[in-house]
Amino acid sequence: MENEGQGLDIQIKPIVKESKTEKIVKYLTGVDLDSPELFDKLEADQKNVREKYGLPDRQSRIDDPDEYEKYLRKISEIEGIKVVEKDEYNKKYDGEFFSEDSFAGAVYDHERKLIAVDINKSDQNSYIRDLVNLEHETIHALQNKYYPEIGIEVQEYEAYVVNWGIDFLRDNPNTVAVNFDFVRNSVNHWYREENEEKGTELKAVWDSVE
Repeated sequence: MENEGQGLDIQIKPIVKESKTEKIVKYLTGVDLDSPELFDKLEADQKNVREKYGLPDRQSRIDDPDEYEKYLRKISEIEGIKVVEKDEYNKKYDGEFFSEDSFAGAVYDHERKLIAVDINKSDQNSYIRDLVNLEHETIHALQNKYYPEIGIEVQEYEAYVVNWGIDFLRDNPNTVAVNFDFVRNSVNHWYREENEEKGTELKAVWDSVE
């Protein structure tokens, strides 16, 4: 019929392919990458994660880095986690890790219950950067001990989001994707290692077609 279909409110929307970063942001936060609500979610998550692992306010590592280093080392001591320099780790424990992953600033070795990290106090920026690495691996150590059931995506998100400058992200929203790319790259690295080691074909749920 000539008028068939008239009066129907039909909207045909183009199929938009989400990027991998957009997918993992939605998976971890429940919020779209381009949503203004994302910043409030990140701020709340940062606060909750820091409280969850007994970490003081993020600003404290900038105000008094020496005291903050002592605090992190005390956590490791209480939890039975040894902290060693990267060179010692290479010589005594694993001479391949840092040579194979030259971009790694630190590592938590869950089998040996130790953190390998260098702390460079020659200037403020280097010191803060290395404290961020120490804090990141300290969180992984606590996750391994107290929350072994959480997935790798959440593990990495927690370890990264605690250090993000939320106010900076609000003022520079285009940098949010870059931050989540660090999370995604760490997650992908884990999947690659698991599959190579165990001969499996594990795939991330958030990166599926569904």
